[in-house]
Amino acid sequence: MSGVFSNRANKDGCPRRRHQQSPPNPYIVLRVDPRRYHLYKEARANTQDRLIPPRGKPRGMRSLSRFNDLKKGRKRTPPEGWVTWQQAGETRKKRMDRRSFLAKSAAFLMGGLFGSPIPVSAEIFPPVAHPPRIALIIDDIGFNLRRAKLFLETDIPITFSVLPRVCWSVESALALHAHGHEIMLHQPMEPFDTEVDPGPGAIFVDDRPECIHQVVAENIATLPHVVGVNNNMGSRYTQQPKKMGPALDVVRNRGLFFVDSMTTGHSTAYTCARQMGVSSKRRDLFLDTQQDVSSVIRQMKRLQHRARKHGSAIGIGHPRPDTAEGIMRFLETPESRDVAFVYISQLF
Repeated sequence: MSGVFSNRANKDGCPRRRHQQSPPNPYIVLRVDPRRYHLYKEARANTQDRLIPPRGKPRGMRSLSRFNDLKKGRKRTPPEGWVTWQQAGETRKKRMDRRSFLAKSAAFLMGGLFGSPIPVSAEIFPPVAHPPRIALIIDDIGFNLRRAKLFLETDIPITFSVLPRVCWSVESALALHAHGHEIMLHQPMEPFDTEVDPGPGAIFVDDRPECIHQVVAENIATLPHVVGVNNNMGSRYTQQPKKMGPALDVVRNRGLFFVDSMTTGHSTAYTCARQMGVSSKRRDLFLDTQQDVSSVIRQMKRLQHRARKHGSAIGIGHPRPDTAEGIMRFLETPESRDVAFVYISQLF
């Protein structure tokens, strides 16, 4: 113990510890006499005998009480309401066993009353079992209605995202909705590449909040049967949380949902939407970054694997013949039987 305690004593008579050196044992407390340290260590080691005070009782007196009892060599008698750790553990175990017994008894009793040989709890609350779900979104609808109709041959639920204010926007929305499919607004947003035109009805980072609010509201009003919004381009715009606010405010006020197309890995659109209370999702994969049928089939298999892993997955494609053929070819494979195709609104 040399080098730990000085010869000078505190006002209570205990040796004073030098602050510049650490004690050799972490159990040493400043106000424990080193000559009686073995008693304190013994009390510390006997964890089964540690006391737990009743609710509302200060817990800081346990160590001092335990030390004094051992020092005086007397058998400890816990105060009224105090229990040891071992007694508390046995009480908790008995309480858990009692609850389990009551739950099982109630289940079998109800099962007997209703004539069921199995616990009624298993019948009233059956496990939710549904196949993995895939939602497909086809973007850039509005320039060519004939290409959009290629996807009607797949005979699966597809959500079509229509560009605003282009030649076939309204006609495409009406025709696709007449076949029972969902319609979204494909809202153009500013990309990083300044040479790329996002199209009519676009919003930019330099726009005032009032202008952003007005443009998005007008785009939604021009398209019939809109149930949600996702972004077209927007690699620059979606990185600006302050600019996403006015656009998402319109989506929220109209009672629509938002899907982040994730045109950039630094997009803040999904996070902002969640913070604002907007029902939102984000896409998992693009189906046709490589424009050939085999690549689309490969992406569909990856999407199916992700849906099996996470319960659901969102894929985004474009109105191209290779994309439509790749989806139809995937539907002929055994992997397609393990998943269910749904509209994007069914994932909320």
